[in-house]
Amino acid sequence: MLLVEIVTGEDVHIHTPLVWSSKLSERVGSSVFLKMDALQPGGSFKARGIGRLCTHFRDEGVTSLISSSCANAGMAVAVAGRALGVDTTIVASDVDQDCRLLDTFRQLGVHVVYRGAEWNEADEHARSLGAKQDAAYGGQLLPYDVQANPNPNPSSNPTS
Repeated sequence: MLLVEIVTGEDVHIHTPLVWSSKLSERVGSSVFLKMDALQPGGSFKARGIGRLCTHFRDEGVTSLISSSCANAGMAVAVAGRALGVDTTIVASDVDQDCRLLDTFRQLGVHVVYRGAEWNEADEHARSLGAKQDAAYGGQLLPYDVQANPNPNPSSNPTS
């Protein structure tokens, strides 16, 4: 069973624990807690922000998610797409053909499309797919392009 099979519906990420680190706390002279986001179904903290934004896009009528990332961001989009029941496409370049995550993407029901010799060409194709009606391109899911939290009310934002 894939770990991502436990994530369904609105829960596109899991609430991971904070673990106190005695060694780091001692070293810096203050309490240090580590967020265990490696336990996320996608293995990364990106599941929280990208998952929330994918939920927002789905609620706005987006019916397709597209990413040109064959790494953690792509995995977060793939997990969110599956949990939300939204068609998801990862556009990979020839360089990415040996990416260890491609098989996992396929197991999640993601369409993997190869386009171009390198990432820039794959990304250009992903952007063109994302320009179609009812689709969200994965670049919109990265914090440097769009505010990662679609809810402007900080008091209602989840902390984990």
